[in-house]
Amino acid sequence: MFFEDPENSLLPLAQALQPGFEWQTPVDWPFSSALARTRQRIVTEACPETLDDLWALHDRALRVPVAEKSPPRGVSLLEVKQALAQRMLIDCQLCAHHCGVNRSRDERGPCGVGAHTYFAPVRLHEAEEPEIAPSLCVPLTGCSWHCVYCHTPELINGVDRGTRLERRVYEQLYAQAMQPRARSVSFVGGNPDQHLPAILDFLAAAPDNFSLPLVWNSNMYGSPELYRLLHGIVDTYVGDLRYGNDACARQLSGIETCWEPVTRNWRLVREQGAGLIARLLVLPGHVDCCAIPILDFVANELPGARLSLLEQFQPAYLTGHRAPAMARRPSEEELRRVRAAAVIRGLLESGA
Repeated sequence: MFFEDPENSLLPLAQALQPGFEWQTPVDWPFSSALARTRQRIVTEACPETLDDLWALHDRALRVPVAEKSPPRGVSLLEVKQALAQRMLIDCQLCAHHCGVNRSRDERGPCGVGAHTYFAPVRLHEAEEPEIAPSLCVPLTGCSWHCVYCHTPELINGVDRGTRLERRVYEQLYAQAMQPRARSVSFVGGNPDQHLPAILDFLAAAPDNFSLPLVWNSNMYGSPELYRLLHGIVDTYVGDLRYGNDACARQLSGIETCWEPVTRNWRLVREQGAGLIARLLVLPGHVDCCAIPILDFVANELPGARLSLLEQFQPAYLTGHRAPAMARRPSEEELRRVRAAAVIRGLLESGA
């Protein structure tokens, strides 16, 4: 039984359809309260004017010890990250497209997002991976990919719809995030990468008792600069590994180069000490070209990462028109082959 983005209110329905059904039991996960430590890293100097000097200050601040009690006067690492993110809006370099549009003037690149960030209704998601669930998911609009099988086209095609992420809604979001059952806050989409400046502003205004772990749930198509800014903010990366080659990515998601930037970014976050959950959505007809190379990459280059094997692909959006060969569910034989390959590589337990 599969529910997309389920809330706890769906539990009675699930139990009526399948007696004894329960949400997955949460499991321990090495959350580290990264945001709190970033807010407590203080540099006793003003933010410089030039971009190069600002990046140099950022990298020094990453090495500053956490101020445990009475922090000195100065600028926090989080404030330095805010300043850099705002500079990046002027010549947008947040994703691997490197489009360079001036989003502060509401210019638009491939993601479609302009000067402001909008989000759809948030929900406490019960069926995320048990390491992070229940997670308060904040769905943001726009995406750097345009997948023919997208399950949230309303977020991709309506980038200026929803609620604007600004100070007037912060208090409500903090209250929702700090409800007793929430174990994490997930920035999702669409895709969160293009919204980093607004997200950092939101986090900087958080009350002192806001300490939930932060999850970055993305397609891993960000720029190296994006991941430098996320370092010290994100507790867990939940990222897609969707394609094993550029040709499939070009056909199904409209991006010219995929394998190099995505695998590069996984290597970058591997060095940050955050938790890693690598999602592999099994695409029909894409076992040998995509799933197997991805499993090899996770096994060989992401030690300690948790593989999340997603078997719930449903043909949606433009699949029938743009990719008719994928207008079906993965076959049981395809799923069996991927599971077996994951077990052989030590990424899944036998029978999982």
